Amino acid sequence: MHWVEEDAGKTQHGEGISRAPAKAKTKLFNLIVKQSGARPMKFSIPAETAAKARQYAAARWPLAEIEVVK
Repeated sequence: MHWVEEDAGKTQHGEGISRAPAKAKTKLFNLIVKQSGARPMKFSIPAETAAKARQYAAARWPLAEIEVVK
């Protein structure tokens, strides 16, 4: 018997969740998003810090491995 987590893998979108707030001071961060069964994807997002960029990407792709690149 397996338990099904209904919220597992569910994306979340919105200001402060999957992108920086409108008035925030940001710079562009480049990420590599690795999803199971798919080729790695390059993704650029404006964020306040590298940690926030990773957080915003994780909200969009919750089951993916995310790496910040320079």
